[in-house]
Amino acid sequence: MQAIFLGNEERVKAFRETISEARFSRFLKAADGDLFHAIDLYYWNAQLCQCFYMPLQTWEVSLRNRLNSFLIWKYKHGWPHNEVCLRTLKGNEKRRLEEAKDRQRSARNSRKPATDTIVADLSAGFWVALLKQGYEFPFAWQFNASRIFPRAEKADRATYYDICDRLLDLRNRVAHHEPISHLDLPTLHRELMATIADLCPAARAYAEASCSFEKVWRLKPLKPANDLGPPPDPA
Repeated sequence: MQAIFLGNEERVKAFRETISEARFSRFLKAADGDLFHAIDLYYWNAQLCQCFYMPLQTWEVSLRNRLNSFLIWKYKHGWPHNEVCLRTLKGNEKRRLEEAKDRQRSARNSRKPATDTIVADLSAGFWVALLKQGYEFPFAWQFNASRIFPRAEKADRATYYDICDRLLDLRNRVAHHEPISHLDLPTLHRELMATIADLCPAARAYAEASCSFEKVWRLKPLKPANDLGPPPDPA
């Protein structure tokens, strides 16, 4: 990637200004000040984000649909309008739901928008929050977590909340074009694929077929030769 910038200082300057100095500085620091190595790291980070996009999309859609099915089972199809359900939701989740309903009322000119449109409007953070400890009793997760993760050996709410909270952070970083290359991505990738498999093995197969993470992870740009330290002593 750095080849398109070599010998063209104006292009380098314009690129840095366009993506912002604050944004580029994080990669420049990781590159120990080497400008062209920083550009390669920036490009590598973007490739990693691209690798995670499809599996994260699969995880988010699968999780929200499992949770939506659970809420339909518990409160019937109109759960977003069900008073018992609304009393069960905590402050942030209730606020997010009401905001989604308001947006759909306005967009569709409907006093009572359909559940499917509200479900699609709700953020990933809403769905992950339903796995918090505060919902352990009202949703009886001790007995019902297997409805969300039907292929898990042991569907433990606390474990899945911790994992999904980490995946949510990764998802938000990818969605907002933030750096991710400093994270423990091999572990996150394993957790992501395992969680999708516990949601639905067919979805796991789809996610794996669309993800080239392991290949791209091995392509991490190397530091310039003069930064790799002195050559070994001759034998």
